[in-house]
Amino acid sequence: MGQSKLTGLIRVLNPNHTNFYNQTLSKQITMSRYSELKSIVDDLESDFNKFHDKNVDAAGARIRRAMLDLRNLANVIRKEVQEERNSRKSG
Repeated sequence: MGQSKLTGLIRVLNPNHTNFYNQTLSKQITMSRYSELKSIVDDLESDFNKFHDKNVDAAGARIRRAMLDLRNLANVIRKEVQEERNSRKSG
């Protein structure tokens, strides 16, 4: 069930719990994104070592690909944080 459908269902069942649900869900999304971000960075350590210490060019390609993933993930996180910030101001 999508977030908006679930939010609507909770609003119908108990309108007072909608804000709590949104805050909890938002924190879970942000923290899972943070965990994903940390995981990508942690996984890169061996590739950095291979690229710099052992001169493995394929490790450089993996690093570049991971950097692109990090950039895309950072944009997603930025949007989610901005949406949460805006919802706090309006709510």
